[in-house]
Amino acid sequence: MSVNRYTLVLALLLSLAALPVVQPAAAVPDAQRISERTYRQLTRAHALMEKQRYDEALASLDQLRLRVAHRPHELALVLQTYGHLYATQEKHPQAIAALTECLALEALPKSATAHTLYVLAQLQVLVADYTAAVATFEQLFQLQRDPEPAALALAGAAYARVQRYPEAIEQLGRAIQRADQPEEHWYRQLLAVHYQFGHYTAAAGLLQQMIVLPEHHQ
Repeated sequence: MSVNRYTLVLALLLSLAALPVVQPAAAVPDAQRISERTYRQLTRAHALMEKQRYDEALASLDQLRLRVAHRPHELALVLQTYGHLYATQEKHPQAIAALTECLALEALPKSATAHTLYVLAQLQVLVADYTAAVATFEQLFQLQRDPEPAALALAGAAYARVQRYPEAIEQLGRAIQRADQPEEHWYRQLLAVHYQFGHYTAAAGLLQQMIVLPEHHQ
């Protein structure tokens, strides 16, 4: 079962765009606060990335990483930004390494951890490391009780790639049920899994559903 690379790259770019630069605030726990200086340097690195001045952004992050090496939360944010920088340049192995190191610190708040796990899983699918992607999705789903349909669908595709067909069927089915407008290729992926698993009756029923899909899904 194939994974639509163009769709995945677009989804990854949208996920990266949603990565926030955390602002220093008195309301957050001490362990999750960042200094004004670190905030300014992170903001500058993101601004350089938006201007596609990637070498300058990398140099800025390298300097910042040395300075915050003993502050886990700030270091996690720097590593997260490295992941963003490398992924934007399609340096996927480097992005995966940076985000893996970021998550290993266990220093991000829950929402940021969930978002980072999702970006990491997308990258692992892009490099066809489906076993790692499945493990990352399982971490994400333990943390996030109501994941977005797109995450469920991509997890389903990864499960199918490692021949864990029952889980693939479950996640793709959940994605279709939860989405207001399910993607047509999710149906095709689910159909392929049913065939691979020998669920011919279910496949036939799904084909009938696909025949009457709204025109914008065709």
